[in-house]
Amino acid sequence: MLAGFDHHVLELLRGPYFSITDQFLPFLSHLGDMGAVWLILALLLLLSKSTRKASLAIFCALIFSLLLNNIGLKNLFERDSPCQIDGVLIDLICPADASFPSGHAASSFASAFAVWFLNDPKLKPLSLLMIALASAIAYSRIFLNVHYPSDCLAGLFVGLLCGYWAAHAVKLFKLIHNHS
Repeated sequence: MLAGFDHHVLELLRGPYFSITDQFLPFLSHLGDMGAVWLILALLLLLSKSTRKASLAIFCALIFSLLLNNIGLKNLFERDSPCQIDGVLIDLICPADASFPSGHAASSFASAFAVWFLNDPKLKPLSLLMIALASAIAYSRIFLNVHYPSDCLAGLFVGLLCGYWAAHAVKLFKLIHNHS
């Protein structure tokens, strides 16, 4: 049943093929490699005192995502990715690790939702941009045949959970730090 859902959604999401996808979607996909774009953003946010809590939340979210998703759930489910079965659409390396849940989606959404759940009005525009980029990265993984839609959907939920935990860990740390 899940396989039927995945294949139907894949057909809908891929839609018309344009040559720009040959360069743009692999670029988007690679932004999420090892959480690179989120690590760079977290380092940049360290530069300003007003955004340091967002930086800490992103670092925490990435650690939580790594532990829960990449070390935990991927090893539990051990699902092959579509490119391991069908090959890749565009010249892109097919990952050797398990497909479910998507690590790119999990780390991306974890980072974005960590900033969102800080509930800082000054950070809301940033968190919305991060959610948009996380969505684009997840979409690129589906389009490029690296993940099934359910892999990225599960990654979104893992990211949501890890982002929530990270934001609350930062708030708790700040509360403890302010009382000491």
